[in-house]
Amino acid sequence: MLCAAASAVLLAQTPPARLEFEVASIKPSVATPASGQVHVGVQIDGAQFHCGYL
Repeated sequence: MLCAAASAVLLAQTPPARLEFEVASIKPSVATPASGQVHVGVQIDGAQFHCGYL
């Protein structure tokens, strides 16, 4: 009886969801701005990751 109940629980599970991922776009840096200010380091906000001159 216990084996029947255990097998029913195992067979009732849903299959795992299909794996998905997002593709990152990597762009070459532009020349140094005319103002002379350059962003150096890492900046992370809610949706993007910026990495400059590392």
